[in-house]
Amino acid sequence: MPAGAPPKKKRTGLIVTLVVLVVVLLALAGAGIWLVLKNAKVLDTTKLETQIAAELTTRIGDTITVDCPADQPVETGYTFECVASDSSGTKRVVVITEDDDQGNVTWELTDREP
Repeated sequence: MPAGAPPKKKRTGLIVTLVVLVVVLLALAGAGIWLVLKNAKVLDTTKLETQIAAELTTRIGDTITVDCPADQPVETGYTFECVASDSSGTKRVVVITEDDDQGNVTWELTDREP
């Protein structure tokens, strides 16, 4: 370095600070995404299975069980299928349609086998 020239500034501290800041921001973003996914509304399919089975048992006069896929999103107009089984093992599809984003549904027993 020539005489009288100011010493070169080291930027190590600045670089470390920026790297730490980026890591912290990425961690916060990841935590935010995780919270959104964790708190996403899903339909209580266990309750739905019980309600449909009770109504079908009364309507048909045979013991009916219903099996619905878990983790169905609560979303207006969303449809999915469950399977209703009678005591003899006959299975039919139940089509579920979500009426709103509050978990209210309508359903229809079809003649279709799963």
